[in-house]
Amino acid sequence: AARARRRRARAGEMAAFTISWGSDEVAAEPELKYGSETGLVYDERMQAHDSGDDHPESPQRLASIWRTLQREGLVDRCTRVPARDVTVAELETVHTPEHVRRVREEWRALDEDALDDVAESLNSIYLCAASPDAADLAAGSCVELTRQVVDGTLKNGMAVVRPPGHHAEAHTAMGFCLYNNVAVAAAVAVGELGLSRVLIVDWDVHHGNGTQHMFEDDPRVLYFSVHRWHNGGFYPGGPDGDPRTVGRGAGAGTSVNVGWNDIRMGDADYLHAWHRVLLPLAHEFAPQLVLVSAGFDAAVGDPLGQCSLTPDGYAHLLHPLTALAGGKCVVCLEGGYNLGSISRSYAACARVLLGETPPAPEPGQFPCKAAVRAVEATVAAQTPFWRVLGGASSALGERPRKKTPKSGRKGKRGATADGAGGAGGAR
Repeated sequence: AARARRRRARAGEMAAFTISWGSDEVAAEPELKYGSETGLVYDERMQAHDSGDDHPESPQRLASIWRTLQREGLVDRCTRVPARDVTVAELETVHTPEHVRRVREEWRALDEDALDDVAESLNSIYLCAASPDAADLAAGSCVELTRQVVDGTLKNGMAVVRPPGHHAEAHTAMGFCLYNNVAVAAAVAVGELGLSRVLIVDWDVHHGNGTQHMFEDDPRVLYFSVHRWHNGGFYPGGPDGDPRTVGRGAGAGTSVNVGWNDIRMGDADYLHAWHRVLLPLAHEFAPQLVLVSAGFDAAVGDPLGQCSLTPDGYAHLLHPLTALAGGKCVVCLEGGYNLGSISRSYAACARVLLGETPPAPEPGQFPCKAAVRAVEATVAAQTPFWRVLGGASSALGERPRKKTPKSGRKGKRGATADGAGGAGGAR
């Protein structure tokens, strides 16, 4: 009982890359192949990562999504990809050797009480004996799915995995996340598989601080996040999710943040951010791969997010992303804590990956004033780096483009459920 109370109370750095896009010398791009099937990875062993109490990041999240995908006949329409452990080499593309050794070796040797002590020393983490194994499977599954999409074995894919990843930093676990699953996949794609442009879209309601830090000086990875920010008062807090945080060095302009300062943001608000910022930048960037950090905690009814995205709304967010990169798109589960909402929303995204067109949006929906202000703050910060926004030149420089086929509170210290926000803006 004491252990449960304690848990409830908690509820190697990337190297800087400099790439010259001068017109005289440009590395040849790989000849990419394109598959026709949608891959799906899921393994019930990831449910063994369990706090033993009513923690929101529970094993039931995966079980509920999987039952819904089965009930709606979506599993049978996909190609199953076996889950696998991530390798040390893959992890060390973004994580320090010390962090990898800590999770894979030190934590596996500890008893339950010692694991509780470790977890209490970290930022919003719980641990059990099965946690390192589940983290290995989650990261490895995202990497394997990415490999098969990049090499043309699959057209696209979705990973029903946990623990989530986008808060994990190079050197530490954080915010329910042990390894940064999507960041590892992106780093493998650019470092080993030869891609030069990867787009990460993070629609989790919390800013993906870890992912941003890992690529903030790397022009090969464009990181876009839309999240509740509340002027730094919503988890993970601080300046990382500020629209004015744009990356640094060679990566200036490739960290793109839309930070909501209000609650109850819904479909029209998110789609406004897509059409005003994300899609124009994505078309200028011309990614060869799209990775989605798909948190569903901005969904209607989520106890932490307090936003109002619908399953159809998520489908409309994903649909245009599948037209990028020749359709090479991998969707990896992050947060989302209302079982009904995450299951329906994930199923809606699965249908998009399987080629279905989302239902037409209801007419008469408009972004609220707070959403428009937030999006324009991002535009103002990013304009110097992107011609499509009216900048004098692209921060990415001139480079040949190769055409591709069309085809809350988290129980976290210092963060409140509604951040600094008040009522939703007038529409």
